[in-house]
Amino acid sequence: MNSTADFELTILIPVFNDADTLPELFRRVDLYKQQSSRHFCVMFIDDCSNDKSLSLIRDYCMRVKDAFYISLLKCSGLTGALKAGLFRVHSRYVAYVDSAMRTDIKDLDKLFAEIHDAALVCGQRNFKKHGLAGHLMTRFLASVRRMVTGDGLKDASCPIRLGRTEILKEMPWFSGMHAFLPALVAMSGNRVVAVNVSYKRHHRVGYSALRMALSGSCDLMVFLWMRRHYLDPAVSDGNLQNR
Repeated sequence: MNSTADFELTILIPVFNDADTLPELFRRVDLYKQQSSRHFCVMFIDDCSNDKSLSLIRDYCMRVKDAFYISLLKCSGLTGALKAGLFRVHSRYVAYVDSAMRTDIKDLDKLFAEIHDAALVCGQRNFKKHGLAGHLMTRFLASVRRMVTGDGLKDASCPIRLGRTEILKEMPWFSGMHAFLPALVAMSGNRVVAVNVSYKRHHRVGYSALRMALSGSCDLMVFLWMRRHYLDPAVSDGNLQNR
């Protein structure tokens, strides 16, 4: 068992070619550590960046206590990076924030306020201030996804989340499934909560938003197949006691 077991929370931060924004991200993580009452560590997951990201992360983790990193052997995408980090976490809770800082890491306090009776708490952004056309498109795509998944969330892809580690490890982690994680958690009988968070539009994101959007339809078909074949057998009788 690694050092993350010594903490209440591990914050996962996937990184892909974010050398330009990492210094500011480090500053915000340090500031949150000073202000937060939570005993947490951070884990950076470098997804085969070809800029100076990995070098900057190594330097930061050498200088800062309670900061860890892993570097992936091959580029695995956002879901792959999250899975690689999650399955190396042994703290009770695990969170995800994105390296582009589109959300505020301090909003994890808002999510923590709702985790007591939930398995997963998701941030929820307000897109109205980013123009009518963009807002309407976002609402349309979200309504289609919500109609298919039935999870009731208006913003299932918000890049700030907090969940119970053991429950999230039980979920099927395939490429693109991070967007359907709330639906998968709810489908397994666990409670999912949404909390309004601050949001800053960012024109440069390491992981291509366009590429992820284009693959969304394929991911939706995979989710539909998974939901149709999901098994949860109910037991009516037996003499085996749970311990």
